[in-house]
Amino acid sequence: MSSKFSAGGSAIGYIYQVRYALYLIMKDENLEKEVSIERLDDVSFEKSGTPTELFQLKHHINKSATLTNGCSDLWKTIRVWSDAVKKKQIQLPGVMFSLITTGTAPKDSAPYFLKADINRNPDKARDILLSFISTSQSETNRVNYDSFLSLTNEEQIELLRAIYIMDNSPNILDVSELIKNRLKLTTRRNFLDPLYQRVEGWWFNRILNHLIENSISFVSGYEVQDIINDFAEQLRPDSLPIDYYDATPNSDSSTVNENMIFVEQLRLLNLNNKTIEFSMRDYYRAFIQRSRWAKDELLFVGELQRYENRLLEEWERQFNRINRSSITVIEEVFIERGLELFDWMNDSQIHIRRNCTEPYVMRGSFHMLANKKSLCLGWHPNFKERISILLESYKEKSI
Repeated sequence: MSSKFSAGGSAIGYIYQVRYALYLIMKDENLEKEVSIERLDDVSFEKSGTPTELFQLKHHINKSATLTNGCSDLWKTIRVWSDAVKKKQIQLPGVMFSLITTGTAPKDSAPYFLKADINRNPDKARDILLSFISTSQSETNRVNYDSFLSLTNEEQIELLRAIYIMDNSPNILDVSELIKNRLKLTTRRNFLDPLYQRVEGWWFNRILNHLIENSISFVSGYEVQDIINDFAEQLRPDSLPIDYYDATPNSDSSTVNENMIFVEQLRLLNLNNKTIEFSMRDYYRAFIQRSRWAKDELLFVGELQRYENRLLEEWERQFNRINRSSITVIEEVFIERGLELFDWMNDSQIHIRRNCTEPYVMRGSFHMLANKKSLCLGWHPNFKERISILLESYKEKSI
C-alpha cells in the first residue's frame, strides 16, 4: 500500500542514479575516466582524483514534471554546485556540470537556456534566475538562493556556463534498454538479457562496496570493460556463466540441509564436519547455478540430463573398479574404498561444457545424483542397502 510517506520514489531515484552511472561510463569512449557515486555529487567523473564532470540526476514517475525557474530540483542542484565552488572543491572553468532529469525545461525558462542546443545562453539564464530570486517568496528555496548569491558575479557566470540541463532524459526502464544497446555488439542476441543481468548485478555490488568504503575506491572504464568482456566470454556455446562461486547456504536454506540423502551418504564414510560442509556448499552452488542457467534459457535441450548420464557412467566405472574384488572384507575396508571413490569425484575434471570448468558444478551435480531417492549413485560400497534402511527408519518415525 502506498502513502504520502512511501519511500518508493526515493528508492527508484537511487536505483536510477546507480543505473544511469553505468550507462554514462559505458557510453564514454575515455576508459581512463573513473566514476564515483555520492562523493562530490550524485555521480562524478574524475581523472587522477581531479573532478572533470559532475552529474545530478532527478527521476520523476510523473511524465509531466517540469523544470521551472522555481523548481526545487533546479535550486537544490545549484546549491550543491555553488557550495562546491565556494569550498574550492572544484575549480572553474574546467569542470562540466550536468543536471539529468526526466522532466521538461519549459521554453524561455532559465533551464531552457542552459540546454546544449542552439538556444543555449547561460548569461540570459543568470538574468532570469536573479530576477526570479528577487520576487520569490519561497522559504523552502531560500537557503538554495543564498548559496548561489554568495558566489561572486564572476563565479555565478562561470558556474552557469559550465551547467548543462539534459531534460526529457530516459527513465529508469529506458536506461536499461540503452545499456542493452551498448552490450549488443559483445554477445549473441539470445544472450543479451543474461549478459545485462550479470553486468548490472556486478555493477550494483561494486557500487555498494564503493559506498561502504566511503567512495575511496573509484570504478574505471577499463574495469567495466573487462567485466563485460569476462561475462560475454562465458556466454558462449562452449561455456556457461559462473555466478555463485562464493555463495554459501545459511542455516534457514530450503535448498540444502543436514538431513538430505547425499549428506547421509557422506556420513557413511565417517567424514569430518568440515568436509561435509564443503560438500553441502558444492551442492547448494550447483543447484542454484543450474536453476539460473535453466531460467535464463542458456542450456541446450536435454543438456543437464546428458551431463548427469556422463557423470553416472564415469562413477559406475570407478565404483566397479574399486569394488571389483568379491572377497568379503571388514567395514574399515569398505570405508577406505568409499573414500577413494569420493576423492576421485573431487579430483575429476568432467565438465558440462569445455570452457565451463568451475569445480562446484561437477561436484555439486554428483551430490545431486547421490541425493536421488532412486539411490543411483553413492560412495560406500553398500550405500544402497545402508541408505534404504535409513530411509525406512525415517518413514517409521514419521508414522
